Amino acid sequence: KCILNSPNCTFAAALNELPKKLQDRSIFKGLEVFLPEGNAFEDETWNTAAWSNRQDRRGTLTIDFKRIHSEELRNATKLLILHRRRTHQISKNRPLAYLQAAAVLAAVLGTRSLNSLRQKDVVAAERLILRTNCRNDNLNRLATFVSYLSKTYELPVSYSAPKTSSVRHGRRGTEEGRSDKRIPDQVLADLLAIKSKDGISRSDKLFVAAIAFNVGCGFRIGELCTLPADCLFEDSGQLMVRSFPSKGGKAAPKVIPPALTTMVRDSYETILELTNEGRALASKWAESDEPDWRAVAKNREALLYFIKKKVHFWTSDPENRLLNDEAAWHRRRGWLDVVGCLEKHGTVLAASRELSLDWETFNRLRKTQLAAREGRVLTRKTNPTYSSWFRDARVIDKFKLFEDIGFRGGGSRFDGPDLQEILTSAIDFQLSGKCYPLPRRIAALEQRYQRTRPPLLKDTRGKTFLFVDQALFALPLHFVGQYQNVSNEWTVLKPDQIIHWLRGHNNKISVFERYGIIDERNGRTASFTSHQLRHWLETQYHKGGMSDAQIATLMNRTTTKSNSIYNQMTNAERRQTLQNGIRDDTISGHVANVLKRADLTRAEAQAYLAMQTRQVNVMPHGLCLKDLASEPCPHHLSCFAVERKDSETAGVCTHLLVDQTDDVEIAELRRQARHAKAMAEMLEDDPELDSSPQIKHFRRVESAICRILDQDKNG
Repeated sequence: KCILNSPNCTFAAALNELPKKLQDRSIFKGLEVFLPEGNAFEDETWNTAAWSNRQDRRGTLTIDFKRIHSEELRNATKLLILHRRRTHQISKNRPLAYLQAAAVLAAVLGTRSLNSLRQKDVVAAERLILRTNCRNDNLNRLATFVSYLSKTYELPVSYSAPKTSSVRHGRRGTEEGRSDKRIPDQVLADLLAIKSKDGISRSDKLFVAAIAFNVGCGFRIGELCTLPADCLFEDSGQLMVRSFPSKGGKAAPKVIPPALTTMVRDSYETILELTNEGRALASKWAESDEPDWRAVAKNREALLYFIKKKVHFWTSDPENRLLNDEAAWHRRRGWLDVVGCLEKHGTVLAASRELSLDWETFNRLRKTQLAAREGRVLTRKTNPTYSSWFRDARVIDKFKLFEDIGFRGGGSRFDGPDLQEILTSAIDFQLSGKCYPLPRRIAALEQRYQRTRPPLLKDTRGKTFLFVDQALFALPLHFVGQYQNVSNEWTVLKPDQIIHWLRGHNNKISVFERYGIIDERNGRTASFTSHQLRHWLETQYHKGGMSDAQIATLMNRTTTKSNSIYNQMTNAERRQTLQNGIRDDTISGHVANVLKRADLTRAEAQAYLAMQTRQVNVMPHGLCLKDLASEPCPHHLSCFAVERKDSETAGVCTHLLVDQTDDVEIAELRRQARHAKAMAEMLEDDPELDSSPQIKHFRRVESAICRILDQDKNG
């Protein structure tokens, strides 16, 4: 940890680079506490793996600051990462985005100081990003970084990321984009039907059950993999699932639709049955005196230390002696006291009969045991090599060692001259009738790699709230894989494993190819991603007529803003929903007002409604029924400034409809009303502009929107 008052502390030096009046600001006090475990501020690389709330078997995630050639900018990036870790609890991957933005700015700056950064440099950085990778996320990270530099270092720069791509799917997307995002019901049904096939592997059973379970829940894939084993419960007859939401989602139980409760229950029982072994292994694993071998394997010093202990206890086992005066070793039957049996019976014939040995084998074993009493190891070979001894069951070779510590089939990567020296030395000790010496105890290694109850999820304060033995998807280590080897180690199902099962990975084809599932829309092998299940379920909610507030709650969102991009209804379904909304008086506008006229028959109203809703264009503030592809907008896209004598609809375009249940539309209307009011007041306050026709325009817009908002309020 850095001591801020120390002149040699790089953290203190980084603070000294800030403007004088900002150096004592509280936002920078104590930031060094948020450094990744085991890292110092001045380190060129940080390992942020521990910043993931999922803690099982975490590896390493290296943030390499050497990519930022400017030392000033490097320090600024580190301060930003630590500050965002404290204020936003950024996860392990987010620093990579800030690192990329800083590296681009550093490339633009060259050898210049950070204080020389100007707006033209930011523009150059944007162009550099667009030339290499035009993803809007990268430009957003640049905007965050530039804003931070502007506020913290008082630099005259600003930047807002432009929108580089249009909405492809969702309520405001295109029909083609929504079609790509939709999962055909038949494809989903064919995938779920795999569970009833004979002879499918247990990993396929698990994945199909997981997909079926998530059809009724719509979890993000990371949330699905970290469910607790007791996640399913009932409340007042309603089936619910509790979870730990990600991305700052609302912590509320998932309500399962009644039509899907049977499938969700059955899938849950299947998953529970397949994963019982994994939870039991995780529970027993913590009780063992063995070290955490998968953690040990990442440190060569620790690996050799614990292997020496393992070899000591192996050679200390009487069953593994090479020199034994009490019995002779038979490779299939183990230890046999041949000499003792001969002394008991007095004749070779009687002794060999009792031991069920032929005369030749009996005589060889007798000689071996007599030689051991003289302190010699008698073998068939005159000069046996270490290689031949490694084939003896009493000798530990690298394959037995790797299997014993849980790396069956994958331990060869730990081999080396230092390891071979330990194993061959162990043979020498065994041949002399001794055991391999126990290494001197290293308390630091013993404490660091001691097994504890394995955590799966931790909160921001580092407190575990879900252990692996409590997780629904706890598995034996090799449960999912090509070989499915038996192991006494555990793991937890990872999102990548579900993703690879669905789309294929390396030499393994997708589940859709293996079972011949076809998408009837194009006649090709079907495919969809794990996240599309979330889109599928939310689309069903939209089809059912649920409000945005209800859907946001069911999907564990804190706001309704993201609802629209998950609505993949077809144009025909959208028109039907729109017509239903007009009939139910939840959608207002000129068309809705016409339908309320008393002189229209039911047939006339139906025909009028069908004719008016043939074309639906989604706008931020409502729905436009004008076919803009064949004829331009007659009001130049000014929906609230139409001159009309009818006081009820004055200012409002007849093609406009407003969904009074859509919080996003209502919020946009309020924003436009505030803008129109502010513009009118600004013009009225200017003596030179108090007679401008713009005042009448903005007042008409304000009045028209307020009338719509009053309808929403009254409704």
